[in-house]
Amino acid sequence: MTEPSRGYQRRISYGLERALQSARRSTLRLDDAATRWVIFSDHHRGERDPSDDFAHAEQAYHAALGYYLEAGYKLALLGDVEEFWENRFEPVLKTYHATYELERVFHTRGGLLRVWGNHDDEWRHPSQVDKYLGPLLPGIRVEESFLLDAQSHGETMGQILLTHGHQGALAADTLSGLTRILDRYIWRPLQRLTHFNPNTPATSLALRRRHGIALYNWAVSKPGLVLIAGHTHHPIFDPGLQVEEQLRALDAARQAGDPGLIARARAQVEHLKVLENRQGFRMSQPSYFNTGCCCFADGDITGIELEGGIIKLVRWTKKTFQPEVLARADLQLIFERVASTGLEAAPLPG
Repeated sequence: MTEPSRGYQRRISYGLERALQSARRSTLRLDDAATRWVIFSDHHRGERDPSDDFAHAEQAYHAALGYYLEAGYKLALLGDVEEFWENRFEPVLKTYHATYELERVFHTRGGLLRVWGNHDDEWRHPSQVDKYLGPLLPGIRVEESFLLDAQSHGETMGQILLTHGHQGALAADTLSGLTRILDRYIWRPLQRLTHFNPNTPATSLALRRRHGIALYNWAVSKPGLVLIAGHTHHPIFDPGLQVEEQLRALDAARQAGDPGLIARARAQVEHLKVLENRQGFRMSQPSYFNTGCCCFADGDITGIELEGGIIKLVRWTKKTFQPEVLARADLQLIFERVASTGLEAAPLPG
């Protein structure tokens, strides 16, 4: 079953409402002309053993941080940064000390946000943050969510909710204590034996679709709000925006009568339609975005940039020293689209 049941949707909506209310206490200004943010999630840092999903992506992530530090970006990490369902505090923090050193530079510049997810929910306790994370990132606070007040020329366009996105899910939220035990004592030993990493967009398609639909259905009911989350490990950037743009380009090419332009524009349209089908559902408006993750088995990472009034989905690989832009859109256009309540998601076959 692709569509969320009423009970599942109700739990997710309740959890996200809680996150939104929490975020209202942590509202920050996003000036489209002056503020640059890069948003990552789901690193799942372990102990650099076969069960450590982040180890493959460490090189790409460090390259990305170096780039964004020099380019003047702020950094937001949306949960599951550490894998505490499978590991203890000290080994993880010690293993990736160099990574925390890079993130500390963002922090000392006043440009680091940390959100807790279901796999690092120990950070919801300030005493644990002070004891373990504080020595690496002095004064850091880890919140359930943040709200960005997106402004253009001093006027608010809308708001962006940054949260992990696990809220309300039974295993990830309600039964997280039991799931943590299963992960630590069953899944981790199995992963060490097999060296198997399941964190690819092709895994658990039905579950990912159901959860993505539930996240979108909540977000689309909130006029003027855009949700950016993680958790599913699957990047979401409404292909409908890109399809519309390419259809206009295709019409222009046909009017110009240029066979080469027509062929390339049609290729782009069909390419984007496949991405929408892989997403598993169609959105009536761009209310929900997902960062993807920083632990793909091939070493790639994906994230979202907010810069100059533009939102971008980007990918970093082991072999690149700058972001590959997978999709982009104008924030002003997005907030115009989400100014009123939209339609619930339409599941796609497959």
